[in-house]
Amino acid sequence: MQYSRTIENKLLNAYGQWKAIIIYGARQVGKTTLCKKLWWNQKETLFVTWDDFFTVEFLSNISLPQLQLWVKNYKTVIIDEAQKIKNIGNTIKLMVDNIPEVQVIATWSSSFDLANHIVEPLTWRTKTFYLHPLSIEEIFENVPMHYHKQYLNSLLNYGCYPSIVNNNNIDDLLELVQAYTYKDIFLYESLKKPDLIVKLLQTLALQIWSEVSYRELWTLLSVDVKTIQRYIALLEQAFIIFRLSSFSRNLRNELKMGQKIYFRDVWIRNGLIHNIQDITMRSDIWHLRENFIIAERLKFLENHGIHYNPFFWRTTTGSEIDFLETDFWAHLNTYEIKRSEKKNPSLPQAFKEWYENCTYQVINPTNFYEVIQKK
Repeated sequence: MQYSRTIENKLLNAYGQWKAIIIYGARQVGKTTLCKKLWWNQKETLFVTWDDFFTVEFLSNISLPQLQLWVKNYKTVIIDEAQKIKNIGNTIKLMVDNIPEVQVIATWSSSFDLANHIVEPLTWRTKTFYLHPLSIEEIFENVPMHYHKQYLNSLLNYGCYPSIVNNNNIDDLLELVQAYTYKDIFLYESLKKPDLIVKLLQTLALQIWSEVSYRELWTLLSVDVKTIQRYIALLEQAFIIFRLSSFSRNLRNELKMGQKIYFRDVWIRNGLIHNIQDITMRSDIWHLRENFIIAERLKFLENHGIHYNPFFWRTTTGSEIDFLETDFWAHLNTYEIKRSEKKNPSLPQAFKEWYENCTYQVINPTNFYEVIQKK
């Protein structure tokens, strides 16, 4: 099944308005499929793939006259997995600066050096779009309401990568973790301890509900804190994990330096710990659900261009809020993720006293779909 992606209209509107369009995101989230869906059938479209050795070599050392001759019969040039082509930033800049009648579209599978290669050299001429794995908004578009719960249980185990949503094949799942998860990191940097990446991810996978302690990671992994921090930053740039910082305005008892780490897609997390047991039998179901809900909320906000910064909140006395988002106008939306619709907690008293301009919403198994899509 081919899914409609939420950002499709934004991409179509950007076509012709920006000199270059960059679609970036993790491997296998559907960037190539999306490009082909929107522009493959157009006449005068050139589609360049990274595994075409001769074209890659040609683009790596191309001059302006060669480039002009190469694209003269095309209106659209799509460069897939552009980060794998040497000097591709210079090549795109040549096209943008000297061949304005050609629309350049490039896909990019990590954020390593994306700004340096493309965005900064082409400021005001490049529009970037981030493509997530499928969101439940996209998956549920053609799924009857009474099947949502059944689908949710599957998504909690297998995640939201398009090929896996369509086919829960164990071999494909394992390949996604083993072949794609670390590949860009290894290509980007010559890591002295590549096995440390796997151990670090496995440790983080078992702690998705708790605050990250770098001192504890240091003890468990026998590596210095600076290395751990660097690897976590690389994993974030590779779209494997994301961080929530603790929200604080320097008020009494608030945690000011805390961090939680979640996975962009829960399958990567489940694959790392080798657990795809029936979701109803899992001891970590509620931690898994928390990761899934927060990741889906961030997908919704980013897909719809809603600018909020995400946090969690906690005090030294134990009061906490699972997820909090704030915008440029200091509006606060707070969410508590609960196991049952029977429980209806209230906003912590300390938070109400300190922050008046906020909303509060409980997310439970019954209302999660409605709440995470609230604009």
